[in-house]
Order: sequence, then structure tokens, then C-alpha cells
Amino acid sequence: MTLSFDRASARLTGATLFDRAAVVALQAGSAATKPFGHRGYGLGCRFVGAIAAQHEILVRLNEDAIFAIL
Repeated sequence: MTLSFDRASARLTGATLFDRAAVVALQAGSAATKPFGHRGYGLGCRFVGAIAAQHEILVRLNEDAIFAIL
């Protein structure tokens, strides 16, 4: 299954409820660590990545740029 995220519209497609919860956790971690220069955010990302299902992820950065994580 492929997850797809459009940055312009903030739309996430192909995600289960658990996948959506993981995205919310990553967004919350980013907001919480922003005042500290995102120090410690990588640790949270590794934790969420370890418990999340493995998917191909496509992130549409703008109209002509798609970032793929396999």
C-alpha cells in the first residue's frame, strides 16, 4: 500500500487510522520541539517509524516535485 501526502492541501490518502495517528504524533513532536530547534525530534521519528507499518510514502512538495520514501 502507498501513502500519499500533498503538502499544499495537507491531504493524506491511503492511510489507515493507525497511520493517521502516527502522522499526528509526528506533527505534535515537531511543534513541541520547534522552540528547541527540533532537538530530539529525530528520536521521536525513529520511535514512530519503528511501530508504524512499512509503506511506500509519496510526498508532493509542489506541483512538479514528489519526494518518495521506499
